[in-house]
Amino acid sequence: MDNKAARAQEIYEAEVNVKNAKAEGKAEGKAEGKAEGEAIGIEKGKIEVAKQLLQNGVGIDVIARSTGLSKEQIEGLQKHTLEEPSVVNF
Repeated sequence: MDNKAARAQEIYEAEVNVKNAKAEGKAEGKAEGKAEGEAIGIEKGKIEVAKQLLQNGVGIDVIARSTGLSKEQIEGLQKHTLEEPSVVNF
């Protein structure tokens, strides 16, 4: 291979490596974003369940064991839930 052909091959391989690295980075970022979104969704679900349990008179200890939320988090929800107007469903 002459110098021009060797240099062209090096450039091509570098471009392929950059393209592959970008694709890999994009896939990694997408997977991390999805995992983070799922974690946020799970946490929001726990909070909504805890609010419903509080509104139904379930004790903080039971809610903490059932949802994995801390007692402090539930007490904060309790305070916040009591301040919110109730929604009546017919």
